[in-house]
Amino acid sequence: MPEIIPSLPSADYHAIKALSASMALTMVERCPLVAWTESSFNPDLEIENKPIFDVGTALHLAILEPEQFNERVVMHGFDDYRKTEAREIRDAAYAAGKTPLKPEEHALVLALADSIRATPEISTLLAKPGDAEVSLTWEWDG
Repeated sequence: MPEIIPSLPSADYHAIKALSASMALTMVERCPLVAWTESSFNPDLEIENKPIFDVGTALHLAILEPEQFNERVVMHGFDDYRKTEAREIRDAAYAAGKTPLKPEEHALVLALADSIRATPEISTLLAKPGDAEVSLTWEWDG
C-alpha cells in the first residue's frame, strides 16, 4: 500500500531500505557495488554528520522548511571547533538531530535564502500551496 509521508526527517528518510532515485543513478553511472555500499542496505554504513553538509542542510531548511529552521539549526558563537566548548556544542547539536552553524555560516545561509527567495521563478513556486518535502513509499512484489 502506498504511503505518503510529509516532512519525514532526513535521518529517517536515509534509513529506509529502498531503491531511491539516487541509488538507481549511482548503479547506472558508477556501478551496483558502489550503490549498495552507499545505501541503507549496507549493514556497515554509518551516516555521519559532517560539517561539509551543514550549510547545505541549513539552506535546505531555510528554503523548503522555514518553519523548522530555528528549531533544527543551532547557531553558536564560535568561528571554529578548536575549543572544547565549541566541539561540545557541535556534537550536542548533531546528537539532537540538529545542524550546528558558525556565525559566518549562519549569515551566509540567511543571505543565500533571501537571494533564492527573491528570484521571481522560485518565489512563484514557493508561494504555491502544498508540502515542500514529501516522501512516497510503496512495496512492489512484496
